[in-house]
Amino acid sequence: MTLIYEETQIDGPRIHAFVMGVGAYPDAKRGRGVLPELRAVADVPSAADSAKFMCDWIVANRERFTARLATVEVVISDPDTALGRYAWDPAVPIEGATAANVARAGAAWLTRLNERVGDIALFYCCGHGAINAGHPVLFLEDLNRDESNPWVHLNMWTLAQSLRRNTRIGNAFMFSDACAEFVTKFELGMAMECRFFPAPLSNRNTRNNVSLICAASEAHLAYDGERHNEEEGESSFDEQMLDEPGVRLGRFTQVLVKALDGASARWNRNQWLVEPSALILDLRKIRRHFFSRWKERVFEPIAYLTPNDFYPIVLCDGHQVPILVIIDPMERMAVCDLYVSEHDDLDQPWLKHRAAGDAGAWLTSVPAARRPFYAIVQFEHRKYSLFFTPEPLSEQLVGLV
Repeated sequence: MTLIYEETQIDGPRIHAFVMGVGAYPDAKRGRGVLPELRAVADVPSAADSAKFMCDWIVANRERFTARLATVEVVISDPDTALGRYAWDPAVPIEGATAANVARAGAAWLTRLNERVGDIALFYCCGHGAINAGHPVLFLEDLNRDESNPWVHLNMWTLAQSLRRNTRIGNAFMFSDACAEFVTKFELGMAMECRFFPAPLSNRNTRNNVSLICAASEAHLAYDGERHNEEEGESSFDEQMLDEPGVRLGRFTQVLVKALDGASARWNRNQWLVEPSALILDLRKIRRHFFSRWKERVFEPIAYLTPNDFYPIVLCDGHQVPILVIIDPMERMAVCDLYVSEHDDLDQPWLKHRAAGDAGAWLTSVPAARRPFYAIVQFEHRKYSLFFTPEPLSEQLVGLV
């Protein structure tokens, strides 16, 4: 089985999701497979767990999407690793991400997308990846199994280009949490991609209604990291993170979900929305400010395709907008008391307060609202303030002049 969620009674546009997680490569091991150079490919439990995590997030947030969630198609290759895993109990057995299963599940996904004009595609994948002719690809479970195609893979670029030529869909959101490693023998070989979609012929009209955002730019790697949970309450945006020991998920996946949960929301059409063009601008900032406890590694997400019209992904309501409060000169941060208030004074109640003693920028939050706020600095018994309206991770620079 590959369908884990289905809602049939929907009027208007629907979202059809396809989630892939490739964490096991059984034939890419010592003494197995057909190519010697592919006999040392490590399994990636975090890739399988990231796909499970994304499935849970999609279903849990089905009321926040800009169209109703109709189906979730999923294939996951899960390695036999018992410790430190993401807890998941799907209602149906999940098939592995082999070429045959991906082709079958992908074809079912496309069939549903084409049933009604205007439906929306949501695609997510995680696993070992590479670059082939400048295109991001994901290696499938049967890597190194078949002599006729040992480098079996899914090419996200050609899938995206095929979706651009699909006149029936409204738009498509695609996310890939995979490396973009340059592998010489793969690049120079004649590897065949797994294809369940029509060839993206250059003589067919295209629309710029597809976004494709990947975890790593060319020749870069993607990494996993310990799963972060936020403490509830006032400190939820102050990076008071709790590690859940042992559980590791893709770093890009965690940053993406943080962004979709509101850290990248912008006010548009009288609503707070997250959309792809803003998303790619925010991912590195979100990683830097909310996930600084990860060991420093390159984090270079890239947008291979961005739409030329406004296609919001999710709605945000009642969330907090993250902001940064800094002062000029920065050297005086540690000796200043900082406040965020709805009034331009130091009288309580304030929304937030940070006492002197911290030399770094202050990551805090304000309610998602279209009303004025003030960043206030108290230095040597004098008050300095700045009027602002909230934008995600905007820097509120208060000058001590």
